[in-house]
Amino acid sequence: MQQPEDLPEDLIEAITKWAEVDARIVALALVGSHARGKANLTADIDLIVVCKNPPELLNDQSWTQKFGPGKTSGVEDYSLVQSVRVFYDDGAEVEFGVTSLAWTNIPIDEGTMTVMRNGMRILYDPEKRLKRALGFAQEKSQM
Repeated sequence: MQQPEDLPEDLIEAITKWAEVDARIVALALVGSHARGKANLTADIDLIVVCKNPPELLNDQSWTQKFGPGKTSGVEDYSLVQSVRVFYDDGAEVEFGVTSLAWTNIPIDEGTMTVMRNGMRILYDPEKRLKRALGFAQEKSQM
Protein backbone atom coordinates (compact mmCIF):
# COMPACT_ATOMS: atom_id res chain seq x y z
CA MET A 1 0.00 0.00 0.00
CA GLN A 2 1.29 3.44 -0.92
CA GLN A 3 2.10 5.64 2.06
CA PRO A 4 1.25 9.39 1.97
CA GLU A 5 4.94 10.28 2.24
CA ASP A 6 5.60 8.24 -0.94
CA LEU A 7 3.09 10.23 -2.97
CA PRO A 8 5.26 13.27 -3.76
CA GLU A 9 8.25 11.22 -4.93
CA ASP A 10 6.07 8.93 -7.05
CA LEU A 11 4.37 11.94 -8.62
CA ILE A 12 7.67 13.75 -9.17
CA GLU A 13 9.05 10.62 -10.84
CA ALA A 14 6.01 10.39 -13.15
CA ILE A 15 6.35 14.06 -14.14
CA THR A 16 10.07 13.60 -14.76
CA LYS A 17 9.41 10.64 -17.06
CA TRP A 18 6.89 12.74 -18.99
CA ALA A 19 9.42 15.58 -19.39
CA GLU A 20 12.05 13.17 -20.68
CA VAL A 21 9.86 12.06 -23.60
CA ASP A 22 7.90 15.23 -24.40
CA ALA A 23 9.83 17.09 -27.12
CA ARG A 24 8.38 20.43 -25.93
CA ILE A 25 10.24 20.19 -22.60
CA VAL A 26 13.85 21.38 -22.41
CA ALA A 27 14.39 21.03 -18.65
CA LEU A 28 12.56 20.31 -15.40
CA ALA A 29 13.40 21.23 -11.82
CA LEU A 30 11.86 20.78 -8.42
CA VAL A 31 12.00 23.97 -6.35
CA GLY A 32 10.85 25.07 -2.93
CA SER A 33 10.40 23.00 0.20
CA HIS A 34 10.46 19.60 -1.53
CA ALA A 35 13.76 20.49 -3.22
CA ARG A 36 15.20 21.53 0.16
CA GLY A 37 13.95 18.34 1.82
CA LYS A 38 11.90 20.43 4.26
CA ALA A 39 8.37 19.77 2.99
CA ASN A 40 5.60 18.80 5.37
CA LEU A 41 2.69 16.54 4.41
CA THR A 42 0.57 19.47 3.21
CA ALA A 43 3.26 21.23 1.14
CA ASP A 44 2.57 21.69 -2.54
CA ILE A 45 5.03 20.41 -5.13
CA ASP A 46 6.67 23.30 -6.99
CA LEU A 47 8.17 22.61 -10.41
CA ILE A 48 9.85 24.69 -13.08
CA VAL A 49 9.07 23.44 -16.58
CA VAL A 50 11.43 25.03 -19.13
CA CYS A 51 10.00 24.67 -22.61
CA LYS A 52 10.42 25.92 -26.15
CA ASN A 53 6.93 27.38 -26.47
CA PRO A 54 5.22 28.13 -23.13
CA PRO A 55 1.87 29.19 -24.65
CA GLU A 56 1.51 25.69 -26.06
CA LEU A 57 1.47 24.21 -22.54
CA LEU A 58 -0.48 27.09 -21.03
CA ASN A 59 -3.28 27.21 -23.60
CA ASP A 60 -3.94 23.45 -23.53
CA GLN A 61 -3.44 22.15 -20.02
CA SER A 62 -4.67 18.61 -20.76
CA TRP A 63 -1.08 17.38 -20.19
CA THR A 64 -1.60 17.95 -16.45
CA GLN A 65 -4.08 15.05 -16.42
CA LYS A 66 -1.32 12.57 -17.38
CA PHE A 67 -0.49 12.47 -13.66
CA GLY A 68 -4.00 11.76 -12.42
CA PRO A 69 -7.42 13.35 -12.35
CA GLY A 70 -7.62 16.81 -10.88
CA LYS A 71 -8.68 20.40 -11.31
CA THR A 72 -6.58 23.36 -12.41
CA SER A 73 -6.99 26.76 -10.80
CA GLY A 74 -5.97 28.82 -13.80
CA VAL A 75 -2.70 30.53 -14.63
CA GLU A 76 -0.79 32.71 -12.18
CA ASP A 77 1.67 35.22 -13.70
CA TYR A 78 5.11 35.67 -12.14
CA SER A 79 6.84 37.59 -14.94
CA LEU A 80 9.12 35.00 -16.60
CA VAL A 81 7.09 32.13 -15.14
CA GLN A 82 3.39 31.40 -15.54
CA SER A 83 2.16 28.83 -13.06
CA VAL A 84 -0.54 26.24 -13.55
CA ARG A 85 -1.71 25.01 -10.15
CA VAL A 86 -3.34 21.58 -10.14
CA PHE A 87 -5.26 20.02 -7.26
CA TYR A 88 -5.19 16.28 -7.91
CA ASP A 89 -7.94 14.04 -6.61
CA ASP A 90 -5.43 12.06 -4.52
CA GLY A 91 -4.72 15.20 -2.47
CA ALA A 92 -1.52 16.33 -4.18
CA GLU A 93 -1.19 19.98 -5.13
CA VAL A 94 1.30 20.76 -7.88
CA GLU A 95 2.39 24.16 -9.14
CA PHE A 96 3.80 23.75 -12.64
CA GLY A 97 5.86 26.89 -13.29
CA VAL A 98 5.96 27.03 -17.08
CA THR A 99 8.70 29.19 -18.54
CA SER A 100 10.78 29.75 -21.65
CA LEU A 101 14.49 29.25 -22.26
CA ALA A 102 14.94 32.85 -21.07
CA TRP A 103 14.62 31.64 -17.45
CA THR A 104 17.97 29.88 -17.83
CA ASN A 105 19.80 32.57 -19.79
CA ILE A 106 22.88 33.99 -18.07
CA PRO A 107 22.96 36.47 -16.52
CA ILE A 108 19.78 35.37 -14.78
CA ASP A 109 17.51 37.89 -13.10
CA GLU A 110 17.31 38.42 -9.36
CA GLY A 111 13.91 36.70 -8.99
CA THR A 112 15.17 33.57 -10.71
CA MET A 113 18.30 33.57 -8.55
CA THR A 114 16.14 33.75 -5.44
CA VAL A 115 14.11 30.72 -6.54
CA MET A 116 17.29 28.78 -7.28
CA ARG A 117 19.00 29.75 -4.04
CA ASN A 118 15.95 28.75 -2.01
CA GLY A 119 16.29 25.17 -3.20
CA MET A 120 16.37 23.62 -6.64
CA ARG A 121 16.73 19.95 -7.52
CA ILE A 122 17.34 19.39 -11.23
CA LEU A 123 15.21 16.51 -12.51
CA TYR A 124 15.81 16.68 -16.26
CA ASP A 125 18.40 18.87 -17.96
CA PRO A 126 20.03 17.23 -21.02
CA GLU A 127 21.38 20.56 -22.34
CA LYS A 128 22.74 21.54 -18.88
CA ARG A 129 20.86 24.85 -19.02
CA LEU A 130 19.63 24.59 -15.42
CA LYS A 131 23.01 23.39 -14.19
CA ARG A 132 24.74 26.45 -15.68
CA ALA A 133 22.08 28.84 -14.36
CA LEU A 134 22.25 27.33 -10.87
CA GLY A 135 26.04 27.59 -10.91
CA PHE A 136 25.72 31.27 -11.83
CA ALA A 137 23.23 31.86 -8.97
CA GLN A 138 25.46 30.09 -6.46
CA GLU A 139 28.55 31.98 -7.61
CA LYS A 140 26.72 35.32 -7.30
CA SER A 141 25.58 34.48 -3.77
CA GLN A 142 29.19 33.98 -2.69
CA MET A 143 30.24 37.43 -3.87
